[in-house]
Amino acid sequence: MVAIGIREMGMTLRQRRAALAVAAGVVGYIIGVVGQANVGPGSKYEFFLLLISYWIGPWLAVVLTDYLLRKGDYGDESLFFNTRYNRWQGVVAMAIGLVVSVWLFSNNLVYTGLVPTANPGIGDLTFVVGFVLTAVLYYAFSMVGGRERSTVGAGARA
Repeated sequence: MVAIGIREMGMTLRQRRAALAVAAGVVGYIIGVVGQANVGPGSKYEFFLLLISYWIGPWLAVVLTDYLLRKGDYGDESLFFNTRYNRWQGVVAMAIGLVVSVWLFSNNLVYTGLVPTANPGIGDLTFVVGFVLTAVLYYAFSMVGGRERSTVGAGARA
């Protein structure tokens, strides 16, 4: 409610946040009961958590690598509203890291990657491989597009 701009409901900001948290919890519970998300090994819930980790690893890699490359300095917020500023590096690195890590290392009920199929004792390394591969790719892509990064950062501070 706060993020989409609902401001007038006779509630304070704290009350709106609390109401949204309770509503999300109730909806999540109902979905879990209807979907019968049992919590044992090999369950739908475990599969759901694995799917989340598959994309979170590459996403975190882009966020943390970008933070390290910039040494935490993003200038002012105008950088985030600059429509001419198009960072393709993060999207491409994340997509490649996600696809390659799932294809090679995923190990779940729906799909088993090439490495766990050949070596079942390895398990699911998708998060780790996706994180490392994406971080390396994003760093390499950022070095290729380095001039663009430094000019935008300098323009944002001016």
